[in-house]
Amino acid sequence: MSSQLLHQTTSRLIGALDRAVLERVLTPLPAALDPIEALSHPERMAALAAFAAFYDRPEHFEPDSGFFSRLGRPALEERHVRRYRGTGHVIDLRWPSEFEPLWSAAAAQTAFAGALERLREASDEHAQLARCIRTLEACERRLGIEARYGHAAPDNALMRARWFKHRGAPRPCAVILHGYLGGTLALEEYLWPIRTLFDRGMDVVLTVLPMHGVRAGTRGRFRLPGFPAVDPRLAIEGFRQLVHDHLTLFDYLLDGRVSSLGLMGMSLGGYAAALLSTLDPRLRFSVFYMPLASIADFALRTGRMVGSESEQQEQAAALEHVYRPISPLSRPSLLPEGRALVIAGEADHITGVPHGHRLARRFGATYRTYAGGHIVQLGRDAAFDPVWRMLERDGLLTS
Repeated sequence: MSSQLLHQTTSRLIGALDRAVLERVLTPLPAALDPIEALSHPERMAALAAFAAFYDRPEHFEPDSGFFSRLGRPALEERHVRRYRGTGHVIDLRWPSEFEPLWSAAAAQTAFAGALERLREASDEHAQLARCIRTLEACERRLGIEARYGHAAPDNALMRARWFKHRGAPRPCAVILHGYLGGTLALEEYLWPIRTLFDRGMDVVLTVLPMHGVRAGTRGRFRLPGFPAVDPRLAIEGFRQLVHDHLTLFDYLLDGRVSSLGLMGMSLGGYAAALLSTLDPRLRFSVFYMPLASIADFALRTGRMVGSESEQQEQAAALEHVYRPISPLSRPSLLPEGRALVIAGEADHITGVPHGHRLARRFGATYRTYAGGHIVQLGRDAAFDPVWRMLERDGLLTS
């Protein structure tokens, strides 16, 4: 078999695995659809207009608006896990994620009143209006934002991180954000080039995203993480909590514990790293690895829209508008010039090249690809070479 044919066959097999995961795991069966997905096209458009009016406000884009909050100087609990590589230690960090959602029952009443008024003006079909009211009320009862993000969810309300720390003076540090379904720290340690970073002089911190890993609260039962959710309110509140947790961590590390800070994020974590790179000017670099760039685009591709093709496109555009406050495509990068890098898989059928291109254009990032996919990341080691060169150039890695 020629090398070209072998490459094509391997690429097809890798792509087939990604498509199987996309269709069997990430695309819902009809019985598993969220209640909000029962809305018809006009009902969805009315609800999305209500969500956008609530979240997509000019003041939420102001630096000190409070839309993204932090604890400031929290009392983090440090627990020594083990020694590491002869020159350092592994330390587990945890602290309360004192996060408060914006959405509430009172907010819902106000937002839906406007949405239903718009629906009433658009249609004289009283039966449709009554059905929409019942559906929205059922969605609101089952939304459970407080149950997922408040004190009723103690596992998610406790932020976790693992620090691979050198002894001695503070070092440059890379904070790593995992992908969807990730967050098991022992596994993430082997999925990322932590040894390379550590052996060449950097500290590394692995974090756990909301409702993932030990924050999922499943007690050994497998189920898909509750974040990001189909309902855009749950997803937006989850990203607000993610930002709250990570800005708090950045404050803690940069309070004399590390000398500088940068980010690496995979898939969902790549999206989150990009968002954080528009919010904190202290970050020295960011690496977006096979990143997600648009939640609305992903929802469209995985069959979350209803109606005709034009109606589905209209819903996707409205959903993109709802997500603007937590989208890295809606905020300017705060990274120094030349300090962003995007790595995408040529055979990736989950996020893939289009999402990588969108983030690369937005951040003016160096763009590299590897031959593999989202699940089987064949050739990724060579794709990280530009990362090492960037960090060496900036004096963050030793040779």
